[in-house]
Amino acid sequence: MKTLLITLTLLIGSIGIVKANTQTRILHIDAPSSIDEQYQVLIAKTREVFLVSPQDKELVEKLYQAEELNSVVDLKIEDNQILSLEIKEEGDDILDFYPDDSLHPMTNYTPSNVDSMEIAKEMFQSLKKRTKWFTQCFNRAHVWAKQMYDSHQVKSMKILIYYTKKFRREIDGKWWFHIAPMIDVNGQYYVMDKEFTREPVTDVKWEKIFTRKMENKGIYGYRCKVIQNIKEYYDRYNQENEYCNIQITSMYYWEPNDMSRLDKTGKQKTKFLNWELRAAAKEVFWKWRKIYKQIKVKE
Repeated sequence: MKTLLITLTLLIGSIGIVKANTQTRILHIDAPSSIDEQYQVLIAKTREVFLVSPQDKELVEKLYQAEELNSVVDLKIEDNQILSLEIKEEGDDILDFYPDDSLHPMTNYTPSNVDSMEIAKEMFQSLKKRTKWFTQCFNRAHVWAKQMYDSHQVKSMKILIYYTKKFRREIDGKWWFHIAPMIDVNGQYYVMDKEFTREPVTDVKWEKIFTRKMENKGIYGYRCKVIQNIKEYYDRYNQENEYCNIQITSMYYWEPNDMSRLDKTGKQKTKFLNWELRAAAKEVFWKWRKIYKQIKVKE
């Protein structure tokens, strides 16, 4: 029996221990800093760090995609080396959280499909950058949404990140929300936030930009809870147990007060209003009259 155990131990040691981590997600990937290093991959539900060879470019690309989409994956691992990846559950489509049978800021609204990233990048570059030193994000987003509609007839969305009391208490208390336009490029959502990015970025990457400070506190892989209506954000349990929320609206919603009004009155916004466009342009640009003349609704 002792001889058999020794033989089995040597055999296992020679071939390496192979295991699959089911129902796990890719939390973080550290790229190699020199040619002698490998990618280091952090996954959910384990303290171990796993490695990937830089030569396995296809696997590296799959890992980055799984990280970006927050997909559930099976990993084949041998001696802490990731050998293969199988997608078990694709990352959530954020609009799946907005069913048609309830009232929310996306009710009866269908965003346009943008045919290519080339068009998306062209639209991004055409957005007017602010000229005043300090401006409000909801005003920039409103001007940009109207510009995209006027120049490309694109019905865009807006994405909001709300920070809860828990976030402001434990991470950073500076802001309570941020908003930017978002477009659909063949089923992938890209945020058009020219104030903070140099090109269109996916909704997942945009969220990571505005939750990055959580990593400084040792919190990795957290995703903001998606909500339909702003009353879910104000909920006491949500404020004390979630760090942040994500909400999607049509391009017509201007700022959080619009979402509160929807909750209280059930009145949806279905068009741009000139007084809002005027106020937005005035707050963002020094030569705001020229901008407002360009984007105002022709009546």
